[in-house]
Amino acid sequence: MLNMAHRVLTLLRDIADIILPRHCCICGKRLKVEEEQLCIKCWALLPFTNIHGEKGNGIERIFWGKIPIVRANSLIHYQSNNYTILPILQLKYENNAEMGIFLGHCMAEDLIDSDFFTAIDYIIPIPLSHSRLKKRGYNQSEMLAKGVSGITGIPIAKDLIIRKTDNATQTLLTAQQREENVQNIFEIQRTEEICGKHLLLIDDVITTGATILSCAQKLCEVEGVKISVLTAYVAGSHPKGISSYAKPQETDI
Repeated sequence: MLNMAHRVLTLLRDIADIILPRHCCICGKRLKVEEEQLCIKCWALLPFTNIHGEKGNGIERIFWGKIPIVRANSLIHYQSNNYTILPILQLKYENNAEMGIFLGHCMAEDLIDSDFFTAIDYIIPIPLSHSRLKKRGYNQSEMLAKGVSGITGIPIAKDLIIRKTDNATQTLLTAQQREENVQNIFEIQRTEEICGKHLLLIDDVITTGATILSCAQKLCEVEGVKISVLTAYVAGSHPKGISSYAKPQETDI
């Protein structure tokens, strides 16, 4: 019965690909049935960080001494004005919510053989303001979170924290301006649900970490909260891979 169901599903996918062919978001090549969003060749050319959840990495160091950070990781280097950022641009600006779920799967699969997800209670996507959510139609961080949750089974805690202020975009701001721009923009809705919990914050791109830090600091006002961080991309200059976090470059997202 299961084999028959699998065959039917495969047949339906084949028919769908004939009627509505899918194309790689980078090279435009028609995707094979087993490929999602990107062809295998373009996926292999992405500049992966290869951190794989290594303890003490540069992403973690952004938060040292500021919040009770447990683990942190990013999957891909953000290289401005480079074809490799097309997947995240598709997610943010081209109404491709499925790209977020796909990237979320990849973010989780990159870490699934490590202990990164051990003892995490909830996944919390960094919230958007109401106006930006209405304009975009979805929260790109929530799409990433759905992908991660689908692989790990960790539940997503939606609306536990909201973005109460529609702050200006972080694009082209300096590190200090970014920090000032996101001060006091988050508000916790239900503190009792996260007391003593280990929370995984998920966002699309981390540059200085200002937005994630602001959200995490608000969550850490609740007793016993611990934080881990996971993003699809990391932007910035990294002389020794990701282990030495330098002043971030300006990004165009």
